[in-house]
Amino acid sequence: MGMRIRASIIFAAGLAIGYLAGSAAGRERYDAIMSELGSLAEQVGMTDLGARLGDRGTELARTATDTAGDLVDAAADKATSAVEDLGNAKGTSTKK
Repeated sequence: MGMRIRASIIFAAGLAIGYLAGSAAGRERYDAIMSELGSLAEQVGMTDLGARLGDRGTELARTATDTAGDLVDAAADKATSAVEDLGNAKGTSTKK
C-alpha cells in the first residue's frame, strides 16, 4: 500500500476519532461512524491494525524498560566506583 494512501486513511481515521470525541451526536451517529470505519478497514485490509499497534506498543514498552534498567545499573556501578575511588584517595576504605 502506498504511503500516500496510508496517510490518507490515517488522516481520515483521525478526523473520525476527533469527531467522535467532540461530538454530542448521540449513539446513532456513533454507530453509523463505527460501521463506516469498519467497512473502510475491511476494504483496505487493515482489520488487524489495532492488534498490530498494540503488539508494537508492548514491544516498545519492553525495550524501554530494559534500556532504563541497564542505564540505572550503569549509573549505580559508576556511583559505587566513584565513592570507592574517593575513599581510596583519602586513604580509607568504604568497606566495613
